[in-house]
Amino acid sequence: MVEETLSTYKPYGPLYYNAGVALFDLDRMREFKKDEKLIHFLNTKKVPYVDQDAVNYFASHVSRIPVCYNETKVTGYTDSPAIVHFAGYKD
Repeated sequence: MVEETLSTYKPYGPLYYNAGVALFDLDRMREFKKDEKLIHFLNTKKVPYVDQDAVNYFASHVSRIPVCYNETKVTGYTDSPAIVHFAGYKD
């Protein structure tokens, strides 16, 4: 996932990732029972960014991808984006 370097919302530590583009290794999640923990988190926590907060809760198992794969106002921009994520309010 791409880190939100320009965001001040970081409820789980110094890093926060944007879930606009996320790839999941489901076999590995099941192997370490992260799928059950993720489901429990989603069923018991009230958070403003449900998918993103759930994944960030397990940020120690997140692999970063280059910002060009999820450009937003909070992740930053590059000269050659592969994916531009239009989210939130439009300027």
